[in-house]
Amino acid sequence: MANRKTLPNTRLPRGRHGLPRGVIVEQQRNRLLEAVRVVASEKGFGAMRVEDIAGEAGVSRKTFYENFRDKSDCFMASYQAAAEELLAAAAAVASTTDDWRERARLIFAAALRHLAERPDATRMAIVEGMAAGPEALAQRDSASKLLREFGRPALQASPPRVPEMALEMTMGAAFQLIYSWTLNGRAEELEELLPLIVYLSFVPHVGVVAAAAEAGIPLKEIVN
Repeated sequence: MANRKTLPNTRLPRGRHGLPRGVIVEQQRNRLLEAVRVVASEKGFGAMRVEDIAGEAGVSRKTFYENFRDKSDCFMASYQAAAEELLAAAAAVASTTDDWRERARLIFAAALRHLAERPDATRMAIVEGMAAGPEALAQRDSASKLLREFGRPALQASPPRVPEMALEMTMGAAFQLIYSWTLNGRAEELEELLPLIVYLSFVPHVGVVAAAAEAGIPLKEIVN
């Protein structure tokens, strides 16, 4: 089970507060989007109920249904927001260097840091998304495809050019590593995977020895 994270203290003040209706609605919706990440992470998609999400968010069932049709609708809205946040983190570093090695490394590092800092959202997207049905899986595939696009220019610019399948295999291996660690409650440690993911990504381009050096992994750990 992922470590519990306390929701931001954005609950509305009691009594007359004079806040515009739009501000109230936005804050309530944002709390629900955060709450579903916590509840899905702790209870699982199948077991969580609308009551759980509303209670975690500190709003009524009536308020929940004013924002979402059901738990799946809330889950998918939060899932999509999480994907957009991850892509924004990758995009922020994608054009900061022309060196293909450094660019790939920065993208991987930013993505892993983002996931590690948001363990509830990570477990919701990586693990519980598998149980949320076709729409969630389609959203995950779409986010993975966009994330690959950030890495593609870096890896395609490298010598020698390698088949497109190399990038697909790299992302598949990286996802499996991230999934395994998240499933086992290690989402907050995901940044530790950076050397291994760098190594796996660079091997098709520079070979085993150079990839190990780029990743900072002793060669004896690779060959043994």
